[in-house]
Amino acid sequence: EPGVGVRYVRSLAELGQPDAILLPGTKSTLADLEWMRQTGLAAAVRAFTQSGGAVVGIFGGYQMLGTRIEDPQHVESSLDTLPGLELLPAVTRFQSEKATFQAHATILGGTGWMALIEGISLDGYEIHMGATAGAKAWLEMTQRNGISVHVLDGDISPDGKIWGCYLHGLFGNDLFRRAWLDSLGWHA
Repeated sequence: EPGVGVRYVRSLAELGQPDAILLPGTKSTLADLEWMRQTGLAAAVRAFTQSGGAVVGIFGGYQMLGTRIEDPQHVESSLDTLPGLELLPAVTRFQSEKATFQAHATILGGTGWMALIEGISLDGYEIHMGATAGAKAWLEMTQRNGISVHVLDGDISPDGKIWGCYLHGLFGNDLFRRAWLDSLGWHA
């Protein structure tokens, strides 16, 4: 989109003053969360939200946004549980089977900007190990690999600024992407 830039940040010094922070998918959620804590990025993300900043998590990033991540089968580490960033009331429990689906979903609504696009459809894909239970699902998977399903996904903060889900590729959906960017003050 015109006027929109995305950059990867590997240190606290590189963070600067972003309009939003996206925590992407990862194959090593627990290790990456610990790295964020060690580098100071976890504290910076929390401080960013406390000053009204928008934070999005997809897959592993979504798992990190919750209150805790449980790994009783030690799928990813020797830890049984690890506290999350505590930005959403979601709890993730790792499972040994990886979910991989081409997905079609519908926005159930939500708070803030997301209430404006209730009912729109999104296409993307899911790749995740584990299940996350949030307080306010805002997305319903209606098809996985062409088979009808009704699976709730995602969690969103009361003001709509912090949200996450398992649907990769959702920013490829023009209406969704532009609605979110508009909520950040972007104008086409």
